[in-house]
Amino acid sequence: MNRTPPTNRGCSPRFRPLMGLWIVTVAGLALCATASSGAGELKAELDFSNKKSFRGFFQHYGPTMSSLKAVLMEETGVRLWVPNGTLEPQMGLYSSGFTLAGDFEISVAYEWLTKDSPRDGYGVSCGIAIEHRGFGKTVGPAGTIALARGDMPGKNKGYGYLVTRGERQKKDQKNPTKTDQPSPLDFHTDHFTTNAATGRLVLKREKDTIVCLVADDLTSELRELDRYKFTRDTVSPVRIVVDQGDQKGSPTGVDAYFSQIRVRAEEIDTTGYPQRERPGNLWWWICGGGLALLGVIAVLAFRRSKQPGADVVQMKQRR
Repeated sequence: MNRTPPTNRGCSPRFRPLMGLWIVTVAGLALCATASSGAGELKAELDFSNKKSFRGFFQHYGPTMSSLKAVLMEETGVRLWVPNGTLEPQMGLYSSGFTLAGDFEISVAYEWLTKDSPRDGYGVSCGIAIEHRGFGKTVGPAGTIALARGDMPGKNKGYGYLVTRGERQKKDQKNPTKTDQPSPLDFHTDHFTTNAATGRLVLKREKDTIVCLVADDLTSELRELDRYKFTRDTVSPVRIVVDQGDQKGSPTGVDAYFSQIRVRAEEIDTTGYPQRERPGNLWWWICGGGLALLGVIAVLAFRRSKQPGADVVQMKQRR
């Protein structure tokens, strides 16, 4: 009596545990996809619209000129003023209370109150700046980038928007004994002509790129100046600064008023240890990779168990 071979109506019993692991893998990857679906969304926000918010997150640096009222905290903003003849190149506020992680956007409205033009140096300016967060007080390898409204001396310069990039110099290959020390920053400034006395400055990060945006008044739409490669790592501090530009002799002062200061980011950390830099996240990726590997093994095993005649071979072996 002829009997047709039994058909394979499902996964072989010995492969069912692997199939269970494969199902768990799919569920885990789905959860990971759900958790990362919000990447790039600037959900965290700090709005510095009053004096109290400033005091909690910013500190003053530069010349201590309280008698000259160098830093005037007003109800809706802050005025930074270095008078003529002051032998201090730079002053401002820096973020002591938060670190930015992921994509972010820093926006500030400015009013240019400086009356005199500089005679030398690299120009006077007011604006915002960020640093790649390094170890301790060291600036990270990506350096710094600043967006400012300024006035540069020299032909074909004058009033304009200034984008200043400070990058690490390459290590001195002929002197390896110095390779363990951070190389100095090499600064370069791009000048974009404008006569605007009020406007907006915006530094926006998209992945590892900084987008510099400006508006020539408080009602116009933002326009893009340029894009610069930076880093995906955390950024700290954020600075609000006025700069005298390393002038000689009796330097020209600088005076500016900042308002509508707003910071948005994927993550704004106030602990000094952003969530994405904590070791637990690395273990999640390791576990996810392990589950993915088990899922591949389960799929291959399932396909093997589905091969025609597989059950027949197993029955003959048992006989």
